[in-house]
Amino acid sequence: MKAAGAVYELEFQLECMRRGHTVSIPICDNAGHDAIVDGRKGLSRVQVRGTTVFQTYRYQVGTGCGAGKVNTEGDYDFLAVRIPNHDAWYLVPQKELLNSANAKFYPHNSKSKGTLV
Repeated sequence: MKAAGAVYELEFQLECMRRGHTVSIPICDNAGHDAIVDGRKGLSRVQVRGTTVFQTYRYQVGTGCGAGKVNTEGDYDFLAVRIPNHDAWYLVPQKELLNSANAKFYPHNSKSKGTLV
């Protein structure tokens, strides 16, 4: 599981660089975010998640910083979600995820933007 997370983080870094953004990585594992992206609007802290598990017509990832933790304000600015089965990326502002333990995504449905639980 940890190896898959490292792959998602590397894919995110590569995608950012392809788009012309600079990416910095925290030295410690306890920062509450996986990357800092220098984009068009300044610096953003990003937590990266990914999944290949499709169940009940959706993909789901945790939004908190750690297994089973609820997302709280200040941990990161954006949640980046990778769903490789559909070659999909989602970038969700943290303020839309507050007090949500999970976020659900439906990349196979072109009308869906995901849901929170």
